[in-house]
Amino acid sequence: MTEHNLALLVKGTNYSKILGILRKQSAESRRKALSTCGSHLTVVTFFFVPCIFIYLHPSTIFPLDKAVSVFYTTITPMLNPLIYTLRNEDVKNAMRRLWSSKISLKEKQRE
Repeated sequence: MTEHNLALLVKGTNYSKILGILRKQSAESRRKALSTCGSHLTVVTFFFVPCIFIYLHPSTIFPLDKAVSVFYTTITPMLNPLIYTLRNEDVKNAMRRLWSSKISLKEKQRE
């Protein structure tokens, strides 16, 4: 068993335990925990899918290999702070204000 498979197995076990514990919690606690788990699973997926692609295909060189390796070594680590920043309540409120002002500007332009 490779270390990537072991890491996926451990993560899957931990998430099943978390989901079992969440059944006994309040709705607000479940929402917060699932939000955190969702963010984490997004980052983990963005990391493991390219890794699986690299390790499972034949050992010939494809042009796509370079793009995939750049994705999981550069893009994925940059997404982590972005995802957790977007979970911040102040950032969410600022984004809502921005989107609502853009929508109201579009409606005014149509009139």
